[in-house]
Amino acid sequence: MSFKMVIPMPEKKHPGKISFFENVNGTEKLVKIDDVKNMPESMRFRKDMHGKDVPVVKTVAMKTSDGNIREIIEYGPNDQFLASTMAAPPPPQPRKEDSNKKPKPAKSG
Repeated sequence: MSFKMVIPMPEKKHPGKISFFENVNGTEKLVKIDDVKNMPESMRFRKDMHGKDVPVVKTVAMKTSDGNIREIIEYGPNDQFLASTMAAPPPPQPRKEDSNKKPKPAKSG
């Protein structure tokens, strides 16, 4: 008879809330505090440099003076840096006068 040892994995625990901040030109402002029950699991935890799941408790949206988000930084307990995501600017929109022009036919030669 053989026995298989089953070691239960500890359940990931989260303090329960994530604080969302905006930082414009170095000034950080609290926007909201949200309960993690209202968020998908993918937003609740990040892996630290050792591969351990750490709860996200603070998210800071770094904004330019015109309001565009350029970076999102996530922190764990005790302001532990977890992740940074850079935002790309949106693609340029075609100008109205350009959209009314008909393309020139290709030259045959």
